Amino acid sequence: MEFFLVVEKQARESEEKTAKKSQGEILVDKAKFMMNQALGTDEAGSKDEAVKLYTTAVEFCLNAVSLSACRLSSRGKMMNFGVPPY
Repeated sequence: MEFFLVVEKQARESEEKTAKKSQGEILVDKAKFMMNQALGTDEAGSKDEAVKLYTTAVEFCLNAVSLSACRLSSRGKMMNFGVPPY
């Protein structure tokens, strides 16, 4: 459990350093970080812990895709009303 606290702290610190990135870019960065952690954990033989990390990485990816889809959908709706995209 302590490992997850360290990972979360590192992810938070990384997020603070990348404040200029969009939320989607931050989610992708988190997914990459978690995937690397999962691979290392998997290679070390901690399969159960690795599965949790892989799952977290996939959740970050899905959130990033969902966020992008919402933004694209909003842009299309705004353009239909003559509002320039943001």
